[in-house]
Amino acid sequence: MQQSVTNELGTHTRAAAGGPPSFAQERMWFLDRLEGGESTAYVTTPMWWVRGPLDRGRFEQALARVVARHETLRSRFTELDGAPRVLVADHFDIPVDWRDATGAEQVDQEARAEAGKPFDLSRGPLLRIVVWRLGDHEHVLLAAMHHIISDAWSTGLFVRELGALYDGATPPELPCTYTQFAAEQRQELDGDALNADLAFWRERLGGLPVLELPVDRARPVRPSWVGATYA
Repeated sequence: MQQSVTNELGTHTRAAAGGPPSFAQERMWFLDRLEGGESTAYVTTPMWWVRGPLDRGRFEQALARVVARHETLRSRFTELDGAPRVLVADHFDIPVDWRDATGAEQVDQEARAEAGKPFDLSRGPLLRIVVWRLGDHEHVLLAAMHHIISDAWSTGLFVRELGALYDGATPPELPCTYTQFAAEQRQELDGDALNADLAFWRERLGGLPVLELPVDRARPVRPSWVGATYA
């Protein structure tokens, strides 16, 4: 197993207190606090097979440029007066964990282990990159991320931009930062607009009976996530 580690994680942030997260990020932050910061339920681990030679230097440079483009990949989260705040670092160096693999079984086992590692939202980075080398012309790429910084759509964008930058292309300039998006989202639902929406749903849901659904066993206060999948 080989590991290439770039410079240490940059910690200089734009504001000591940070800005507000988006509503989706706030929901993820709340669920993380509810689980005690130890849950892996929202760790996503998309993987891609890479055919052809892979230049490590070009790959790490392309990754650095993607991280520099997107604030969410440089974000961590703190709390102020009981509410979450986003701290965006001016610069993050994401280490790439380069590994030699003897076969797909090793990759599968180690990928499952990566999926079982929780993220600390207060520290970051909330992205881990692992690349397995199966041969000179065959690699497997894993990007473990916390759902608070990515979803299915943005994961697709991440890998497309990573490939484009690796090939020497320049993606178009972003129309806005995620911080700007979050601020505009909250501004749209500030004050009267939010109160009107809340009043609507309180009226629609008011007076509904409590459902007493039968269960096969007592449920814990916190989900254990212990289970299995059967095909």
